[in-house]
Amino acid sequence: GQLPPSAPSPPPLHPRARAALDSGNAQLRAKRYDAALASYRLAVTEAPGHVAPEFGVYMAAKRMGNTALADSALRIINAHTGGSPAWTDSAMRRA
Repeated sequence: GQLPPSAPSPPPLHPRARAALDSGNAQLRAKRYDAALASYRLAVTEAPGHVAPEFGVYMAAKRMGNTALADSALRIINAHTGGSPAWTDSAMRRA
């Protein structure tokens, strides 16, 4: 059997998107979920179609108990990855 073709890699994150993503990650670790979500949303705006910022939105929303937002982010992630179970590892390595 052949493996399905892999999805094309997204372009590298723009420096503004990278800074927003890093800020969101730091805020998330500090349990400042509102601030983390704001940073991740900025990263999404700066890097539309990139999975890593959407994953940040998903993580912050889950921790805030915002199931609707988490589910929405997960649908976007799955649309970009074809629902691949390996999306988290590959997205985080490329981010």
